[in-house]
Amino acid sequence: MPQSGSGKSGDTYNQNALEETARSAGPYFDKSASKNVTALLGKTTYLNCRVKNLGNKTVSDTNLSK
Repeated sequence: MPQSGSGKSGDTYNQNALEETARSAGPYFDKSASKNVTALLGKTTYLNCRVKNLGNKTVSDTNLSK
């Protein structure tokens, strides 16, 4: 049953609904990870990325800037 209003309980319901829908659709990115990244020029930076419902699939990084 949907939660009304805003806040954590509504966010939790929305995340659970998204996960339930994605289970039948295959792998998907977990959008709960931080979207803001601060980096220093010339230093290594790590981007937090989670994939849910991966199963036996593989994730790879593709650089499209070339």
